[in-house]
Amino acid sequence: QRTAVIDSVDRDVTLNWAWRALIRGHGMFVMHPMNLDRLARRPLLTRGLAWRTGSPPQLLNDQFATQLAAFDRVISGRFHGCCLAMMLGLPVLGLPSNTHKIEGLFNDVGIGNRGVVDGGDRRDVQERFQHVQAAQAEVDRYTSAARREIEALFDDNASLAANQQAA
Repeated sequence: QRTAVIDSVDRDVTLNWAWRALIRGHGMFVMHPMNLDRLARRPLLTRGLAWRTGSPPQLLNDQFATQLAAFDRVISGRFHGCCLAMMLGLPVLGLPSNTHKIEGLFNDVGIGNRGVVDGGDRRDVQERFQHVQAAQAEVDRYTSAARREIEALFDDNASLAANQQAA
C-alpha cells in the first residue's frame, strides 16, 4: 500500500520519519516550508526519496486533496494532516507532537491511542493501520457529523450577524 508521511512540528521526528519514508518507499510531505528546507540540506535523503518514490519531499499546498488522494494511507505528525486524511477517507496514524491534539482527535473518533505510532517498527505500524482500518466506519461517521456541525455553526454565526445588522 502506498503510504504518505507528513512532517511534524518536531524536527527530529520529521527527520526520523523522512529516513523511514526513504527506506520504505513512502511519499514525504511537509506542511511547513522550514521543514522542507531542513530536508533539502540532506541531499542523500532528498535525492533518495526522489529516486525511490519518484518525487522529492513536497510541501502540501492548495492541491492537498489531490496530493494525498494518490496514496492509500497516511502517517502524520500534524493535527491538520490527520484531519485532512480523515476527511479524504484515508486511514491515518498520528505521530506524537508538541500538544495532545492528535491523541485527543483519535480518542474523539474512537480509534484511541492505537492510532498513534511512536516508534517505527514495521510490524507495529502495520498492526496500528489494521486497527485504524477496522475502525474506518467510525471515522467516516465522525467526519460526517463534524461536517454537519461545522455547517450548522457557520449558519448560526451568519444568522447572528444578520440579526445584529438588522438591529
